[in-house]
Amino acid sequence: MLRRRTLLALPLLVACPQGQVDDGAVQLALDWFPEPEHGGFFAAEPDYAAADLRVEIVDGRPDAPVIPQVAAGRCTFGIADAATVLAARAQQVPVVAVFAALQTNPRCILVHADGPRRLADLRDQTLAMNVREPFSQFLQRAVGLPGVAVVPYTGSVAPFLADPTLAQQAYVFSEPVVVARQGVAARCLMVADLGFDPYAGVVITHERTLADQPELVRRFVGATTRGWERYLQDPAPANARIHRRNPEMAPEALASSAVAVAPLVAVPGGRPGAMTPARWRALDAQLVELGVYPAGAVDPALAFRADLVPT
Repeated sequence: MLRRRTLLALPLLVACPQGQVDDGAVQLALDWFPEPEHGGFFAAEPDYAAADLRVEIVDGRPDAPVIPQVAAGRCTFGIADAATVLAARAQQVPVVAVFAALQTNPRCILVHADGPRRLADLRDQTLAMNVREPFSQFLQRAVGLPGVAVVPYTGSVAPFLADPTLAQQAYVFSEPVVVARQGVAARCLMVADLGFDPYAGVVITHERTLADQPELVRRFVGATTRGWERYLQDPAPANARIHRRNPEMAPEALASSAVAVAPLVAVPGGRPGAMTPARWRALDAQLVELGVYPAGAVDPALAFRADLVPT
């Protein structure tokens, strides 16, 4: 299932069925329909139970208002990405990152197999891309895109399949899998390779939840860590649960996506979910340079808690 997300959209909507009702009942709002990028959360279901947590995973949708849900207390936890977290905090939204599932950002530019081999080689062709997104602005600054005609991204791979000269934005575990299943050879050029690499699959919670129920948050993060380890070892059981929630994803597509997700989750010498101050500081500097918010609007040290992931 392909996606159209607007990074900085913070609509004041709520969709979770209820807020936290007691010490063990929590909601986790997904940022999209269930897919392998959420695999570790579904794999963690037995770990949540072992930690005495009753976790309801709430399906997302296009432009899911995850941050407003968490900020309003309607959901205890939600999934966002690091750039969105910093942009929200620049607007005084009191959310904090506590776990980062995807250590490498999945954003890529999808090109045909006989096309460019590096992002720096993108030139004299058409590129379907959302120019409002910070990754897009960073890409244009970093490589210049000489002779490239940037057109709106429609959320579909149909134009890519029809035009062997077209490139388009993508997530490495999504559009490339769809294209491959259509028999079209393509490659992914990772935006992270240029140095713009926000954590993705980031679990957020409200500052108040951290202050009032720190042990609940710690138990949730610990169980989530074990769930992602479980998913990396064997994604099939969680993929079966994802398929029941999102039948549009065929089992074969789920398996292929899980393979693409696995290297994004890996933490050399560590456990899933880890975060570092250096990554958050670097992202803050990049977003300031791109004009997402002014210098000094955010203290990146307050945007995350790195001590909750068990060592």
